[in-house]
Amino acid sequence: MSQRSYYMCILAFLSVLTIFLIIIAIVRIKNGKNAEPNEFDERQKLIRGESFKYAYAILILYLLFNSVIEDLTGKYRGAAGILLGIFVSLAVAIILCIWKDAFFNRDSTGKSLTVSNIFLLILDFYWGIPAILDPKNTYPYDIVFFYAGVLNILILAVIAVKTFKDRREKDVESL
Repeated sequence: MSQRSYYMCILAFLSVLTIFLIIIAIVRIKNGKNAEPNEFDERQKLIRGESFKYAYAILILYLLFNSVIEDLTGKYRGAAGILLGIFVSLAVAIILCIWKDAFFNRDSTGKSLTVSNIFLLILDFYWGIPAILDPKNTYPYDIVFFYAGVLNILILAVIAVKTFKDRREKDVESL
């Protein structure tokens, strides 16, 4: 991948991001700011704090494990290895918050998380899959985007399972 095509990819990303944000703004204006605000309370703040503690512990353990593996093998992955640890710890925090219904703000809903995750998933795989198919013609750390895409799939799966679980609980309560 040449430098010019790399800048074209960045321009394409910024263009798609701008279009995506414009579409979201139009939908929000059309439907009102938020049809059903979630119940943002102290419980959610406590759960978020707990999930961030778990994420921090996982990040520390990952970095320790990564440094031991790099020392034993002599192969240094540099920023790619560190970014993978950051992505894994963020995924853990997000999954715990989703599973315990602790949204990040009053306007967060399952639908908004799904839409943003699908958008990020497409972008991650757009940049990550070429790094797997042709690693010699891509930048060395483009594989990180593929890792992030896999973690986004995991987050989408958790959102789907949580949605089905909540619907089943509502159906049981209505009987």
